[in-house]
Order: sequence, then structure tokens, then C-alpha cells
Amino acid sequence: MWMETKQSKVNLFMNELDDKSRAIVSYLLTKKHAKINELSNLINENDSVTLIKIKEIINPLTKKIFGNPILFFKESAIDPSEGKKVLFSWWLENATEIVEEQKKELVEVFDEKNYVKIVMELPESKNINAEISENELIVTAEKSNEKICKKIPLPAPAKEIIEKKYNNGVLEIKLKK
Repeated sequence: MWMETKQSKVNLFMNELDDKSRAIVSYLLTKKHAKINELSNLINENDSVTLIKIKEIINPLTKKIFGNPILFFKESAIDPSEGKKVLFSWWLENATEIVEEQKKELVEVFDEKNYVKIVMELPESKNINAEISENELIVTAEKSNEKICKKIPLPAPAKEIIEKKYNNGVLEIKLKK
């Protein structure tokens, strides 16, 4: 949900996560599965810290909000999108509500060498503002007399906004690392 006043379960879940746990979930929403070292490299932590994030923060919170955990370790599984066998990975499952909410919002985050690029759909919007707050980008705008606010977790700390373009309902923002 884009509206600030009405917070969905998905927004509640994502907002209650710490930055590194949010980065893990966001990554798995895109990739569907990952090895522990891949997730550890993503958040610049060791494997033990990453496992603690999964087992003591992410899964208990999803169980509390959605009724079941969403991250599962599998020694062997077939990736349905590629038809290939994947060994020793963490998989995102039982996350239909989160995946559907993500599809509605159409936000892509690209972690490049010197910058982070965010591309998001923001149709019929005006008075668009963006600001960096810790490890997230906060975008506010007006759409049909309603105020919208979107918090986007960043994969790396950002220093400043170096470019902001809005064209045909698509907002592109580059952030300097």
C-alpha cells in the first residue's frame, strides 16, 4: 500500500525489520534463493550473523505477522524458473502476500560500484521529494489529492542524491555511495 495512513501487513513487516534483515528479504524477493555466503556478502556480515538474522529476526517476525516463516534452508531443490538443481541454499516460500505487494509497487534497486540506482513506477504524481534516512530512501509525493510515502531499503549506505528524474510516471534516482 502506498498510503501513509493505512499500513499493510507487508509494510508493517518490512518497517519492523532492521536494515540488514530487510536487505536479505528484498534480495530473496528478487532471486528466490541464495547461498548463505551470498547473503552474508550482501549485508557485509559473517555467516553466523546472517543465520541469526534469518532464524531470530526474519522468520519469527513473519510467523507473527503472516502466520508462518518464509525462509527455509534446503540441501537440494529445483529452481522452477530455470529447471536447475540448486544445492545448499536458503529459499523464500510462503510469501505470496509479500511478493504480490512487491509486484504492485514496481520498485527496482540496482547496487552499482559507485552508486545505488532506484527505478520506481509513480504514475500521475506531483511534488515528488526524496531523502536518505540511514539505509533507506524515503520518497513522498502527491497523487490525486492523496499523499503517498514509500520507504525503500538500500543495499549499501548512501551519502547523497546525485540525480533525480521523473518522466512518464517513472522516477529514477541515483544515490552516491
